[in-house]
Amino acid sequence: MLKPSHAFLVGLAAVTALLGACGRSGLDAFLGANGAGGPSASTSVGGNGGAGGDAPDLIHCGDGILDQGEECDDANFFDNDACRANCRVAICGDGVVWAGVEACDDGNQDDGDGCRNNCSRPSCGDGIIDAREDCDDANMSSTDSCLNTCLSAKCGDGFVYEGVEECDDTNIFETDACLTSCLAASCGDGFVWQGVEECDDANMEQGDGCHNDCRSGVCGDGIVDPGEACDDGNDNNNDGCRNNCSLPNCGDGVVDPGEECDDANTNNLDGCRNTCLLPFCGDGIVDPGEACDDGNKSNNDACRNNCVLPYCGDGLTDPGEQCDDGNKNNLDGCRNSCLLPYCGDTITDPGEFCDDGNTSNTDSCLNGCLSASCGDGFVWQGVEACDDGNNNNNDACRNNCSLPSCGDGIVDVGEACDDGNASNADACLTTCVNAGCGDGFLWQGQEACDDGNQLNNDACIGTCTLASCGDGFVWQGMEDCDDGNANNNDGCRNDCSFPFCGDGIVDAGEACDDGNALNTDTCLNSCLAASCGDGYLWQGVELCDDGNASNNDACINTCVAASCGDGFLWQGVEECDDGNLTNGDGCSGLCKLPVCGDGIVEPGEECDLGAANIDKPALEIQQGNLLLGVTPYEHPDDPAVFYQYSSASSHTGFEALNTSRLFFYRTTGTEILSLTIVNGIDFDSSNQNQGATTVDFTITGLPAVSSIALADDATGEFYKTAATTVVGDWFFVSNTDGGVMTGFPLPGNWEVTIQPTFGVVMTDWEMVDGDSSLIPLGLNQSLILRAHDGPAACRLDCTVPKCGDGVLDGGETCDDGNTVGSDGCAADCSSLAG
Repeated sequence: MLKPSHAFLVGLAAVTALLGACGRSGLDAFLGANGAGGPSASTSVGGNGGAGGDAPDLIHCGDGILDQGEECDDANFFDNDACRANCRVAICGDGVVWAGVEACDDGNQDDGDGCRNNCSRPSCGDGIIDAREDCDDANMSSTDSCLNTCLSAKCGDGFVYEGVEECDDTNIFETDACLTSCLAASCGDGFVWQGVEECDDANMEQGDGCHNDCRSGVCGDGIVDPGEACDDGNDNNNDGCRNNCSLPNCGDGVVDPGEECDDANTNNLDGCRNTCLLPFCGDGIVDPGEACDDGNKSNNDACRNNCVLPYCGDGLTDPGEQCDDGNKNNLDGCRNSCLLPYCGDTITDPGEFCDDGNTSNTDSCLNGCLSASCGDGFVWQGVEACDDGNNNNNDACRNNCSLPSCGDGIVDVGEACDDGNASNADACLTTCVNAGCGDGFLWQGQEACDDGNQLNNDACIGTCTLASCGDGFVWQGMEDCDDGNANNNDGCRNDCSFPFCGDGIVDAGEACDDGNALNTDTCLNSCLAASCGDGYLWQGVELCDDGNASNNDACINTCVAASCGDGFLWQGVEECDDGNLTNGDGCSGLCKLPVCGDGIVEPGEECDLGAANIDKPALEIQQGNLLLGVTPYEHPDDPAVFYQYSSASSHTGFEALNTSRLFFYRTTGTEILSLTIVNGIDFDSSNQNQGATTVDFTITGLPAVSSIALADDATGEFYKTAATTVVGDWFFVSNTDGGVMTGFPLPGNWEVTIQPTFGVVMTDWEMVDGDSSLIPLGLNQSLILRAHDGPAACRLDCTVPKCGDGVLDGGETCDDGNTVGSDGCAADCSSLAG
């Protein structure tokens, strides 16, 4: 559907065509034919010219009635609409701009000045090469030698020059679909196309790790790459090539022909042999469930053919067995122990009185299987004390089989005495031995002690006197030494202790001995003189002592605590230490490495104000955590003309489906700064129409000198409510909508706030930077547009703003990275025209 402005343009075109074909008289005839009346007899008083009889009736001009001599009468005195104030029809070339229809009207036929003969502004695409244009081929194509921006086509401009370039993506990456040579990426060009190619080695060799289709060699692709023994390109793990591209072999975990098993390990004792055969009895390896496996078929050796060890009761008489009847009957001719019956086998057989299974004659059963008794000549232990097999009561064994005993008052053979008592403290011991030193019993009145030995190193020495320090014998456990003298400076102290470090006496091998266990005085408890590096803090002398020679910890090797400025780097605490506390020499007085923002101007920094560092660009935007300098998009056209770049539906070239965008716009000739807003798009390249939706902006804080240069579609959609406030209230469907504000001072000092509200269809809000890059913004979040009229003293990167550094700082109109004038930016950055 055409907007109202489109319909009016159609009507205007018809009038203009009539004027062109017939001239003014033709128009008069046209007006007369449509009821305008015949020629007037009024006197000519001016107007668009012509014979006196055609002069308008100035008395009635503006009353809304078409009188004789009037070409039109629209009931107003505005000179910039379809009907001039002198009641003449507005035409191109009359020197008055017809608002909304003509962009300009200079009243001349010079097509090379600032206004074309068709009353339009010079613009890119009109076929005339103007200042700042490289070319102008009068079309909107960006695929020929001249772009629709009137710049000459070149590689990297983002447009594909047909017949010359294969592609053009405006970046310097060699890893996407378009190379920096504007050739389309392809396998074999030597650059890896990310997301498409896995590799690209710039050759067509197949077995070098990168295939001809630019995929990295992998096991299973059918090509033998380095590190692969084979590659059959299938997932059959049971053919001649494994799925890991190795050749079949015993131990690879796959059972091949000729193999009974394959467990992929080298454990020969599990369920599969290292030969890939299953375990079996007779293979020479003892498996679980086998007692033995000798690998032969002999049943008469140490391992049976069923892999069981020989045992008594298996029916085979083995070495060491007298018999083996293979049964459990212990009372037949072969014992269960595989021995023949005999006296002493614990089984009482016929003819035996007893059988206790041993060969002892000292228990209740003799080894002849006869029952023990007193007088049989064998001492029955526990029952008899002796048994001499006779009836002589005066020999060494009594007739009741008891032994003569000490203490019975009779001195028997072998007794030195027998006093008939149980005391060991008299001259005869209870063992019928005469008392003596060393017998272990204290002979009262005769001995001071008696420990039963002749040792001189215990509490009782060999003369049965008590041990004491100085007796010349070392009492173990009590004395370290005993030299029997009173010399305290030899190898044994007078208290019978060895010399030791800490006893207060300086011995050979000791540097000192202060008799204490302190390690903080002049003498350590190791009897070494205290020194720096011994690991102990010598109080009053050392500030620290960590026992090492390192100068990189908290204590340097002079036993002084590490500190900033000592010239040694205290690891983990200091970032640097240059031996001084001077700032600005690469290491600060706090031993910190230089960092922009620390307030110290270090080498490589132009300035550093610490927390006062700030960026003050000429223009910046702020939304939440986003704070970013921006530049205006520059173009020679008036902003309103640029807004209507190729149609009355507002095509700036930045419109997008369901998207609202805004950008600063600067007219290069006048250097006037404007703000352009575009919402939605007429018709998207993906064949989608813009859905019906709304966008509402409340813009506050505007410079009072700013004004609305264009409102699309109607003034009621974009209008000022106060000197510093503008409201945008747009509703649109299947088209774009927006507007232009102009007259923003630059350099300037102002802060504008935009509070947006987007309809549900709108999905994106973006700022267009001067290089046409897009800055995403948060939907329905307020946005601040700010201008600075002066630069920062020191930027956040510790550089001083200056003209020619390529950054558009506050106070600058432009900055093209140099101080050369006449190149589109003045040498002092004050004007585009300098």
